[in-house]
Amino acid sequence: MDVSLSQALHGFKDGVRTVMVVYGSTDRFALHLLERAWREQMEVIGERGECVHYDWPETSLRQAIQEAYSGSLFGERMLVSIRGVDCLTTGYKGKLSEGEGAALQAVVDEMPEHPMIFYTSGEKLDERRKIVKALQAASHVRMVSLTKQSEDDRRVLLERWMGRDLILTVPQRQEVLRRTQGSLGGLYNEVEKLKLFAHSSGRISDDDLAMLVAGDSPPDVFSLIRSLVNGDIASAYTQYKAMPATESTFGLLALIARQFRLIAIVHDKAHRAMSDARLAGITGVHPYAVKMAREQSRKTSIHSCLRFLGEVGEIEYAIKSGRIQEHLAMDLFFMKRLGEHGPAI
Repeated sequence: MDVSLSQALHGFKDGVRTVMVVYGSTDRFALHLLERAWREQMEVIGERGECVHYDWPETSLRQAIQEAYSGSLFGERMLVSIRGVDCLTTGYKGKLSEGEGAALQAVVDEMPEHPMIFYTSGEKLDERRKIVKALQAASHVRMVSLTKQSEDDRRVLLERWMGRDLILTVPQRQEVLRRTQGSLGGLYNEVEKLKLFAHSSGRISDDDLAMLVAGDSPPDVFSLIRSLVNGDIASAYTQYKAMPATESTFGLLALIARQFRLIAIVHDKAHRAMSDARLAGITGVHPYAVKMAREQSRKTSIHSCLRFLGEVGEIEYAIKSGRIQEHLAMDLFFMKRLGEHGPAI
């Protein structure tokens, strides 16, 4: 069954046990949204859940799929996410092994115990393959296309992401949709930025919206920092290189330090049990910023935060003392991360 991303995001509410095949986009933004939607549903039903990630072909489909059929020792729910399953798309020219094909067929034949997401980077599914046709025909499998997002879908997602924290007029909503064009990731990032700017009032002026929403301008620092925190170093570096030469390096360093400091505070045992509103009052930020920091803390350890903070301080001192030119310092900062994680993060 073919569904849109907005339908898929609501699909977990219809039943946690589901299988999704996502195609049509090279980035992993939609996967982040789907995992987040599943976690939110776990909170609604009052159960604990864990996202289990695999990358194909580093991990075989047989091994990853088996995880979805096995019961958790402690009775916890799992969402099994398998990234890079391009063997289902037209861009894959290899031959799927008999064992891998059998593992996929098992998904067709029987609903797994835990929900699954097969995430591809291909634009089109290869409907010449029997297993693709079988997945499409299975009633419990949802084929999620990211290639054709209608304006109605984007409006639904805009409303979802605005929630109660942001109030936009109809013309303002139209302008945000226009400026972000077909980019769902861009739309999400701009809404998040507007929420932070609007703070407690939830409202924003037309002039401020025009200033804040990037549109066709180069990537903004908010998006760069988000990529950095999420471990997408290659994307963060690409965005940094695309920024105007006039962009303040010290301003960027300050924002990076601010975000990692907030995540470190969230990690602290003394603050974990605090509500977002109370912790926001202590740190002087919007409660939504605390909520986002809590989500990002799942991917970033406190040791990593402290390391980033230390490096940012060293870079700032080195630049100010004349030991290194600022843009070269930032290039080395990103290059070091790319060397550690690899360029294909």
